[in-house]
Amino acid sequence: MPPQFPRLFLAALWLTLLFASLSIRADETSIVESPTSVQGGVQFFERQFFDRFAPQTALDIAERVPGFAIDFGQDLRGFGQGGGNVLINGERPSSKSVGLQEVLERIPADQVSGVRILQGAQVTAQTAGQAIVLDVLVEKGQLSGTWRSTSFYNTERRSLDPTGELSLSSTIGDWGLLTKVTAFSQRLTNPGQRIDTNAVGDTVRLQTEQSPFTNRYFSLSSEAVTQAGEGELTLAGKVSYSKMDRDTTRLTFQDLATEQPDLQTNFSSIRRALNAEFSVRYANEATKGWQTRHLGLLSVGDSSSTARSRLISIPEVFLDATTSASEGQSQELITRSTFGLQSDRSWTPTFGLGVAYNRLVNRFALQREDAEGNGLAVAVPAADLSTDELRAEVFANILWRPSAQWIFDAGIAIEESRIAVSGDAQNQQQLLFAKPHATVTFAPAESFQLRGELRRQVGQLAFTDFVASAQLTEDRVFAGNPELRQETSNIASLTFDWRSGSGRALNLTAFHEWRQDVLEQLLLPSGSPGLGNAGDGEVWGVRGSGSLPLSPFIKGGLLETSFLWQDSSFVDPLTGIERPLNGITSPRLEIEFRQDLVGARFAWGVGVKHEGENESFFVSERSQNDNGLGAFAFLETTRFWGSKLNLRWWFVGDRELTRRRTFFEPNRSGPPIGSQSVSRTIPSFLAFTIEKQF
Repeated sequence: MPPQFPRLFLAALWLTLLFASLSIRADETSIVESPTSVQGGVQFFERQFFDRFAPQTALDIAERVPGFAIDFGQDLRGFGQGGGNVLINGERPSSKSVGLQEVLERIPADQVSGVRILQGAQVTAQTAGQAIVLDVLVEKGQLSGTWRSTSFYNTERRSLDPTGELSLSSTIGDWGLLTKVTAFSQRLTNPGQRIDTNAVGDTVRLQTEQSPFTNRYFSLSSEAVTQAGEGELTLAGKVSYSKMDRDTTRLTFQDLATEQPDLQTNFSSIRRALNAEFSVRYANEATKGWQTRHLGLLSVGDSSSTARSRLISIPEVFLDATTSASEGQSQELITRSTFGLQSDRSWTPTFGLGVAYNRLVNRFALQREDAEGNGLAVAVPAADLSTDELRAEVFANILWRPSAQWIFDAGIAIEESRIAVSGDAQNQQQLLFAKPHATVTFAPAESFQLRGELRRQVGQLAFTDFVASAQLTEDRVFAGNPELRQETSNIASLTFDWRSGSGRALNLTAFHEWRQDVLEQLLLPSGSPGLGNAGDGEVWGVRGSGSLPLSPFIKGGLLETSFLWQDSSFVDPLTGIERPLNGITSPRLEIEFRQDLVGARFAWGVGVKHEGENESFFVSERSQNDNGLGAFAFLETTRFWGSKLNLRWWFVGDRELTRRRTFFEPNRSGPPIGSQSVSRTIPSFLAFTIEKQF
């Protein structure tokens, strides 16, 4: 942890908790009435509220909603979870691969009439239990669009990398069309070093690394909407291709008294992925206030990955090499229907059902080569698998408003899953889960809500964890595990939400999770390390966000902050000792100040962001990771060519990532035999963006 971080984190927490009291004073001196309103617990922001930010797309508007943090969702199997916390005209995007960010980026800002902050209970069926939801209100228009060009200048490589995006909105007959094309190629590098010590702390080896890599990406997505009968028909599709090449050179100094390396290891890897998706959605207003929504979705994917490490002595003498290769083909088919009653009654029911079929065929191979060039295939358990899952879910929800101050929301979902694994290993599972939830919301005033929630949540398995894998740069090989089960959680949370009519906002949530069948690295029955269900654990914490206009003190000033602090507890099955769960990252912090000088059509800002710390536990290793503290600054103007120009400096002074790896023998139940300190630098870079609506 950087030495200055505790002070920064406490400062962010202090600022967040003071927002409410500061905002009361600001109300007394504010001279500008913001175009916002709060009615029935719903806060509405008119389009002109965002004009001072010169937005070009709906994403620019969503990112500037006071006190709202966008959750872009997760790429999970099925459609009922992981959809994020943003709606478009009250609807979730009908595509999975076209994420919320891309959907919002392809909507020109001129077509947004306003946004609404909804408390999740009001839109439960559409947002999968999100507590706070943003609804972006979009109007159809004539041909319009946005183009964006960004050039990245890497201060380490001194290279310039271009990206380009083009979004179009148009109407053809009765159809409204949205299309976006994205292409980019970006070259980065992560220099670093590794220092190895023995069991008594003596330094025994130094390694330096240069690790340049190139990311390439192309995608084409489109959505078409029209009226069909009494409802609305939406067709959506996307095709994307990505490729990442990485070449790492690692020099090893075994004699620390000299500047001459003894060994050189060259790592090279290539990852490719091609994905396509098509979906159909139909939503209509049925009789007597009932709304129905029906969705069908098909997606296919093809991916491959190859990696090779080559060890030579200096002067160059080949010693050994290791090669890993994997490839996979995936298919997913989803159907889902929901039925909800929309009326002025105090109670609102919603029902639904969904069926999903998923298939992943994955093959993995590992080969070692000795100094004489003899190749030997290495057997790894569960290296060639086919995984099929058929999953069905039914759910019901009831929303009851006994008064203007109270909202009760309760429901249950029943999920059945059948998973069949064949190939190198075989297994069949039939799993049944009940997922109840209940929420109570108390709103004593239009701008204030207190919400308590209890929820049972079922995690999603990554089928790639069923098959073997390797990380050659870290000298790790993992066996596949076809017997994995979903992780489940019982979650309790309490949320305080306050929003004023002039852009001040404060949101705080305290939560506690009781997790069962947590996924951790274990010694599997095959005798190899791999992912497995390891028992029960707990996670608890506080997250918050706030927005405070500083106009009474600094004209056009705005201060925003968000943070997450969490901790966990888990009894390690290898050591029998209590420790944190794998990958629980905390604390996270972001503070940003910006000033918009509307008359001058100019804005500037600075900020700091820390991605937190976490620990990773492997069978014979413990890794303590600090994701570093990064500062950023930007300048922005709309004075030239009717365009928006933005110059952003990321990671001012570079960003340092550190890890401390401790090794044990024969595993973590035994004594430590040494450690390795790893540091890596993410060099600062400049991003210059030109963006224009037409």
